[in-house]
Amino acid sequence: MKRGFSIIEIMVFVACILISVIGASGYRYLTTIEIRKSDQALIAGRTAEVLLQSWKGVGGVNSYNPLNDTGLTNFELDIGVSTSTNSPTYPTNFILLGYYKVNVDNDEFTYYVTMSYFDVIVGKMRVLNTGVQWLSNQGQTHQTAKTNKVMSMSTLVTYN
Repeated sequence: MKRGFSIIEIMVFVACILISVIGASGYRYLTTIEIRKSDQALIAGRTAEVLLQSWKGVGGVNSYNPLNDTGLTNFELDIGVSTSTNSPTYPTNFILLGYYKVNVDNDEFTYYVTMSYFDVIVGKMRVLNTGVQWLSNQGQTHQTAKTNKVMSMSTLVTYN
């Protein structure tokens, strides 16, 4: 009686191992991409929140300028002026405060911000709105489709 494995049994074993390794590698790759996308969305939300709360902190005035008035120093957040072609649209009947470009982590992520407001009760109550748009999969070289993602946040402020 022969002991050991045939060449076919060894080939089947090797094929099973290769399929497992390739599957695990693909899973890790796709997981890494999805983590990066969620990081981009998280940073967009935090950027919108920082700008919105900073604006709210000065009473929601229409002279607010996020280039100078955020109070952020020593952070990896670089704010500049942008154009409407890259920025998200703002709600109907809102008044435009401005379009801005925000670079995070030394230009690794770029976000386009539109800030606008609407007076619910003139001289008393105002809705502040911040829209953030970014390109999905920034900084990646893989061939998946790159699409614009948009996040919008609003808050209500009373002012004099």
